[in-house]
Amino acid sequence: MVYLDEHLKKYPLMQIEDILKLYLQGILGPAHLVPGYEQALKRVENEYNDIKNINYPYEMIEEISSDYVRVYLKPYYDLNKDFSNLVKAFVLSSKIQGNVELFKKEVRALINEENKEYIESYLKQDNFLISHSDVYRKNYHPHYLVTHKQYLNSL
Repeated sequence: MVYLDEHLKKYPLMQIEDILKLYLQGILGPAHLVPGYEQALKRVENEYNDIKNINYPYEMIEEISSDYVRVYLKPYYDLNKDFSNLVKAFVLSSKIQGNVELFKKEVRALINEENKEYIESYLKQDNFLISHSDVYRKNYHPHYLVTHKQYLNSL
């Protein structure tokens, strides 16, 4: 189950792209993004260097569904001074096979008059990758890795 209501309260400027990304991550996890441990670690370190001076009130761990969380880079690094365990959890999470049919079913349930055309077009794609909207990025500064909850203890 994806925690959409909680996210809409926390991020009231969410656009349809952000909702679809939440469902993608909450149901399918990070499988669509992971290149391998070394590359992932390098990317995370580079991303952290780009955002380490942003003053935004990040939580370290944010639940996005009954299975997955977003782990925000800045508070994670501030606490651990290293990304190795986080990246390991991310890579391991990527190996979990997501249920694409469940994802499609849940996304179809979001269809209303406003978003029908957008969602139908999105679901026809071969690749469900989607970025956060500009509005979301400007207002909420998302910088995180998605991991399965079963790996939280290793963090």
